[in-house]
Amino acid sequence: SLMVDIEQTQAAVQVVSDNTQDCTKKMDAKTADITAKDQQVATLTANLATLTDEKTKIQEQVTQLTAQLEVATAANTALQAEITDSKAAKSAMDKPEEGKKEEAPKEEEKKPEAKPAEAA
Repeated sequence: SLMVDIEQTQAAVQVVSDNTQDCTKKMDAKTADITAKDQQVATLTANLATLTDEKTKIQEQVTQLTAQLEVATAANTALQAEITDSKAAKSAMDKPEEGKKEEAPKEEEKKPEAKPAEAA
């Protein structure tokens, strides 16, 4: 009976030992998974920080480019106004000249009429 108890105890110890080894293997595997996931989280965190910095820089560039665009648009509007004013001024200057040109041919038309009368 003592031998049976010893054999049962040895069997129980073997089962516990086997279970301990299985648990240790599973724990090692889980630890490796956790380590890999921790590294992945660290990499993603670094990527997030890099992308956030890039986003900030791009936002600053967009702000600067928007300001430059507003300045360029204002300058373009001013130039368009100057062009319009210049065209209006040229048009105003051309109109009296056209009137003078119309008057000059009228005087020339009168002269040929006078010449035949002198010849007669």
